[in-house]
This record gives sequence, C-alpha cells and structure tokens, in this order.
Amino acid sequence: MSFSVLNIENKRLELLGVLEDSNSARAKLIYINEFLNSLLKTNNKQIINAYLTEFSEKYFELISSFDPNCINPDLTQKIISQAKEVSDYLADPGSDKKYIESLTFLETRYAAVKKYLSGMNYDLLQPNFYFPLLEELQLPLNSFKLSLLESVSIQIKKSEVKNSLNIIPSERELEYKIKEQVENSWQLAVDYLKRQVRKISQFHEVVISLDSKWGIVQGNSLGASLTLSFIKELLKFYNAPILLNSPNDVAYTGGLDRNGAITSVSNPLIKNKVEAVFYSGIKTFAVPKENEAAAQEMLNELKQKHPERKLKIIGVEDFEDLISRRNLVDIKKINPVLRGGKFALKHSLSIVLVIVLMAVISISGLIDFDDNPATLVYDNQQLKVYNKNKKLLWSEKVGNFPSYVLDGPLVKKQYALFTDVTGDGKNEIILSNKLFGQKMHDPEYNNIICYDYAKRLVWKHNFSEVVSTNTITFSSEYRTKFIGNYELNDRRILFVIAKNYYFPSAVFGIDIATGELATEVFWHSGHLDEGLIYKDSSGISDKLIVGGVNNGFESASFSVLEISNLAGQAPAPPNYRLHNIPQAELFEYILLPPSDYSFFKNSRYNAVIQDHLIFEDKKIRVGTNEVAGLGESASVIFYYFNPDFSVNFIETGDSFQHDRDKLVKEGKLSPPLTYTQEYFEILKNNIKYLDGDKFVGKSEYFLKRR
Repeated sequence: MSFSVLNIENKRLELLGVLEDSNSARAKLIYINEFLNSLLKTNNKQIINAYLTEFSEKYFELISSFDPNCINPDLTQKIISQAKEVSDYLADPGSDKKYIESLTFLETRYAAVKKYLSGMNYDLLQPNFYFPLLEELQLPLNSFKLSLLESVSIQIKKSEVKNSLNIIPSERELEYKIKEQVENSWQLAVDYLKRQVRKISQFHEVVISLDSKWGIVQGNSLGASLTLSFIKELLKFYNAPILLNSPNDVAYTGGLDRNGAITSVSNPLIKNKVEAVFYSGIKTFAVPKENEAAAQEMLNELKQKHPERKLKIIGVEDFEDLISRRNLVDIKKINPVLRGGKFALKHSLSIVLVIVLMAVISISGLIDFDDNPATLVYDNQQLKVYNKNKKLLWSEKVGNFPSYVLDGPLVKKQYALFTDVTGDGKNEIILSNKLFGQKMHDPEYNNIICYDYAKRLVWKHNFSEVVSTNTITFSSEYRTKFIGNYELNDRRILFVIAKNYYFPSAVFGIDIATGELATEVFWHSGHLDEGLIYKDSSGISDKLIVGGVNNGFESASFSVLEISNLAGQAPAPPNYRLHNIPQAELFEYILLPPSDYSFFKNSRYNAVIQDHLIFEDKKIRVGTNEVAGLGESASVIFYYFNPDFSVNFIETGDSFQHDRDKLVKEGKLSPPLTYTQEYFEILKNNIKYLDGDKFVGKSEYFLKRR
C-alpha cells in the first residue's frame, strides 16, 4: 500500500510537470489518462478521490476540447471508456455536470469520425489548405500517434524596406528547414501572382498564423499548403482577376524547393501522415509523387479494418502539376463588375471620365474590347489566338506542324478546342500536345493543356500509361488528338485519342472543367487516327466510333463502343494483346482487310485515315488508305455503312481507280475493273465482323442477327 501511494505520488509529480509544459492539449489528456489508469488500478476509493479532485477540472476541460480527428479511434474509445469509469468516483454535483457535458461533446465528435470511416456522407471541414502535422513527443501510450490537420491564416501588408515573413505562435526558434520553406513558398507565390497582376510591391510584411495555435512545426512538409495559402491571400490583396481556394476535404503534404519541385519524405513518415489523414474527414490527400506508392500501400492496409472509408491518394510532381489540378486547387474567375467595385469606390470621378472617353472611342471603332478567343492560327512556327475580329490575344512559339494538323492556316478541331470551361462567358482553349513539339522524354511531352483568354493555365492533363505485350514494354509517351465533347453523367467530357510512337493507342475522356480523367480507357493494338461521336437513332445509347489499323490483323479496322463503357482492349492476336487488360465489351468491331492493290504494292496493311470517318446522310462513311503501310496516300476506298453497320455501298477514289485499273489492263491484277459492281462485291465480302471470339463475313454475321 505504501509503495503504491509512493508510486502514485511520483506519477502525480510527473503529470504536474507535463501539464505545465507546452505540450498540446491532446498530449496532456493522454498523460492524465495514463495517470488515471494507474490510480484506478489501486481500487482504493479514498486514494482515487483524493487525487481525482486535484485533476478533475483540468481533466474535464481537456476531454471537452479533445478532437478525435487524425487519431486511431481505438485511442478515443479508451478515453471514453476511462471517463465512464471515472464517473463512479465523482461526488460533487458540479463536477458531475461538467463531466456529462464533456463526455457528451466527445462522444458526438467520435460519432462523426465513425461516420466517415463507415463511408457515409459527411461535411465536417471548412475548405482550407490543410496539412497533417505529427506530434513528436514521447507519449506513454506508444501504440498510438497524435496528429492533427493544421492550416494557416495569412496577413499581408506592403513594406517599404524588406520582406518580413513571421510565423506565430512560435514557441521556439524556427529550424532552418521551415525558414527555407517559408521563403521558397513566398517566392513561388509571388511568381504566380505576377502571372495574374501586372504591378506589385517589391516588399511585403507577412504574418503566418497557425490556426490550431499549437505552434510546433518541424520540417518542410507544410510547403504545398503554405504556398497555396500565400497565393490565395496575394490574389485577394491585389484584387486579381481570379480567386484560389481549396476544394472541400483536401489535404496536402510535401515541401517545395525554389524551382517548384515537390520534395519527398521518408516512406515511414508518409505512412504516418496517411494514417493521420485516414482518421480525419479528408477525402483527397495530395502527396509527393515519389511517395505515392508507399502512401497507397498504407491506405490499403488501413482499409482492411475500415474498407468503406473513402480516401483518394494523388501523387503530385511539382507546383505546376499541383496548381493545374482542379480536384486539388479550385481556381475561379471573378466577375469583372464585382472585381472593379473596390477600385471604383476609390476613383469614381476618374472612372466616369474614362468611361465617357472610351465609349466615344469604341463607337468610332478605334478600340476592340473583345478578349474572347475565337480562332487559332499557325503562322511561322507560332500559335496565334485571335478574337472574332482578328485581334491578336496571345501567341506561343511552337515547332513545325505536319500538314494534316491544319486547314489552311487554321488549326483543326482535332487539336484545339474552344469552349467556356469556367462558366464566365469566355472561351478557354484546350490544346493537344501535338501542337507543342516537345522532345520525347520531356516531362511536358504528354500534356493536354487548357489556357484561358489571357494565356493563363487553367489545367493540364498528362496521359502516361505504360502497357506491354509478351515481348515488349512500351514507352509512356503519346501524341493526342480530340474526337469531340459530350455530356456524360452531368459532366462535359472531351474524348481523346492518344497514340504511342510504336503501335498501342488509347481512347479516354477527360472532364472539360477540371482536366481529370473521367472515363475508363479503351486500348487498341494499332494506331487510331480518327474518331466520331455517333448519335444512335434508336435513342438507346450513343456510340463512340474510332478507326485506324489493327497491327496484329494487318488490317484497317474500326471499333464501335458504348460511349459510357470504354474499358478494355480491342481484339488482337496473342503476340499483340496487352497484358492485364480484358477484352472490351464492343458494340461492333469491324475489319476492312487490304485490297488486292495493297498486296500488289507490298503494303503490310491499309488503315482508316484522318478526316474520313464521318456521319452524313444517315450513313457512316469510313475511308481507308490502301497503301498506308508504305506511308503513301491518295489510294482511298470509301465504305458507307447503314446505322446497323451493314454496308450500304462502296466508292473508290480517283487515284485508286486509275492505278488499279492500269494494273488490271496490264495483266498484273485480276479483273474486274475497279468501278464495277463485281469489284465492290469482292470488297464487301472481304469485310469481317467480330462475332464472339472469331471474325465472320457479312452474310453469316447478319444472318445470325435476323
């Protein structure tokens, strides 16, 4: 008994020291919890009451302030269970009331944690640039880690002398990494601001407040969050034309160096951060790209116990990658009228005079106020964006284009899309990476880019999937072209063809508003050169049609897919099948085999060619280049299909007819002549339709359909 009392007294003195220290409130509660465990084990009511009286007020205060977010729920459950056990020793009615209120408050918060762990809808967090913060304390309960979601508030003033960047509260000297990160984040934010605002002050006085008031930050992993917070406040401070916010329920981690690269952390540390976020209300966690695999591994491990928890890990490479993702950063344009309000109040008389003057000039036609992009012109290795009145809005230096990218000086719609992405009434421009001419292995090689009217980046999408066959693993580099846009599940989707420099091609959809991948991916073992969104006359389901060449079957081909189901790959011989990708659920898959002229010319294959997959007069026209394997053009056959994909009729191009007929007359090819019903029947009978796991001719295929 005397040893037990002495032991309790020593723990009491230790606890008093902890409570006087600068530990967080949650850490203090853990120490009280551990002390009370030892106290309750005495089973001596007098000893328990004596010591409990001293700490009860602080105990209830800490329980009522305890935030169960970012903490293993087993710890919260232990705290609740112990609090209920302590209630047996409470005698003071006032204490009982405080106890009931404290416990009820904690149980309510704990219920919210269990709600999002079970996958239920929740809305616990205000939008902010959160980052997980880990407590580096020696806690008595070594099996649990204490973490929290931290965020910062920024105050900015102009300065005449120098930049002053201060963090408050700060309980100790800031370590070098944090100082360096604050400076890097500030400079990156200022650089971004200069893209939006012409003139800014050279110096600023900045106060960074930690919203939790804990004040203990180590390392540089707050970098991404801090940079975005700086940008948000700078844009508001300078009345910029855009606003930047965090989407709901997103957290960020990772330092940023001066060049904008997001620096990785150790895998054990990233796993601790994933665990912290997992037990919070966060739905999306942005991590350094190098840590993505370790983060996903930890997420999978945690989901074994809570499989319904909805959390997505996104790996981010650098600042530009981060700022361009609309699921991580919300950027909106400000209504010019609202934006101008603040300026107008200060300069109302001057503005009235300017308006009158500008109205006179505008009426006379001397000034064009229209900054809405309308056309994209290629001129002397430059892309030039014009409004409808041919006023130049901006330009971009690029490389030489292949001729098929252009219609005269205009860039074709397959490589540039003008559309209002942000809903402000002005067009944004979405550009294929084919227009920029980066060298292979350049990190920017695959980017599809969306710019606004002022050439500010709205988003970018980088498609870099790696696929393989039995014999080869293909590079992750693709050239892209656009099929068209379509509203699917209340989202505007841009459908894209991506061609590897070897033979794989992919078809997918991206969200026009955010640049995110919005569909599954359809794979094809052969280049796809044309696509068409086909409005099904039956009204059952619209289709996506893509055409090109199937390298395995050495034949022109086209695929017909349900527009809402792109998953899988097209049929191919074993050596051309892509690993771990199932065969797609195709509505139709049709081969248009090479003609006798192709074989005579020793062309390995024919192919569906660009600009010759068209829906017209209730028919689908498919054009094939019969010497595509030689890189030659102009030898074209046109197939016209009915809505049920039976052949309506066939035509041939003049060059194909002339060249083939010459060979027939010379006895080098067998009759009949080209532009005859007999030859067209030969071509029709060569067409192959996919029927289950084999290809059959048109007669057998449509006989089964009847």
